Amino acid sequence: MKEKKEREEKEEEKPFCEKYKEYVSIKEGCKHPKEYCQFRKQCLLYFKSKFKDF
Repeated sequence: MKEKKEREEKEEEKPFCEKYKEYVSIKEGCKHPKEYCQFRKQCLLYFKSKFKDF
């Protein structure tokens, strides 16, 4: 039970990739920045990788 709670807390800290339906580390950024993505305009992962000062 404790492990599940810790996993959920970690997932909440990570932005959710709408295209691939997964949580991604903000440090890792967008895994597929050159591919087309219909969610690009609202993607925190993409903006983080594009604008390093963000």
